[in-house]
Amino acid sequence: LLPSGPLGRRQLDERVAQLRPYAQAFRQWRGEAPAQSRRLQVQIGATEVHGRVPGWYADGVGRVQVGALSGRSAIRHGLEWLLLRAAGEHAPYVRFFEHDDGLGPHPIDPAPLSQAQAQHALGELLQLYCRGLQMPLAFAPYSSWKYHLGARSGDLDKAIKDAAGQWQASFGWSESQSPELRLVNRGRDPFADAQRFADFATTSQRVYDLLERGNTDTSLAPERLIDSWRHWHGAQDDAE
Repeated sequence: LLPSGPLGRRQLDERVAQLRPYAQAFRQWRGEAPAQSRRLQVQIGATEVHGRVPGWYADGVGRVQVGALSGRSAIRHGLEWLLLRAAGEHAPYVRFFEHDDGLGPHPIDPAPLSQAQAQHALGELLQLYCRGLQMPLAFAPYSSWKYHLGARSGDLDKAIKDAAGQWQASFGWSESQSPELRLVNRGRDPFADAQRFADFATTSQRVYDLLERGNTDTSLAPERLIDSWRHWHGAQDDAE
């Protein structure tokens, strides 16, 4: 809730000014046609995956994320997109978010992912889900996303630095303090030793490569992961 009086009005004006460019870009893309929703389902092995996809316009499915993409928004968008493609739909899936080349529209796959590849990607995500029901995955939405962004650019040293900073921040919110991760991890720190970190890095890259690209052939060289952890850990020791 905004405070009353001039302070509240000023904050409201600032918020409206922040949102207006997104609204204008989205309105220009969607046109005047009303949004629809469609129910999709697909069989992945022995599991039937189904859901209702809202925000379906004449030019495709559109989503707005104010600011840059985050780990949780990437998960939501990626699951919708993979369901869309796995069900054989070729409608564009576009996103509006803060990026170097503007607010969008940013199509998640300019050339639609094949139905077979989307089904394979969903199958791998289901396997990870089932594994996570048996033991905690070395994964944290925001820290893993930071790692994925760095690793995707090829800079593993930056990837671990950014991810560790999100996990345990010097100032502000630390993902390690979120109640759900404290409950699941029971004090386990994914950056505490080289093997834990390697598991975290591998899982993070695998999950987000599936969600963002449908890529089922993600691999990071174990020796590079260990080297990047040792370099980061040495820098931490020097700082202390």
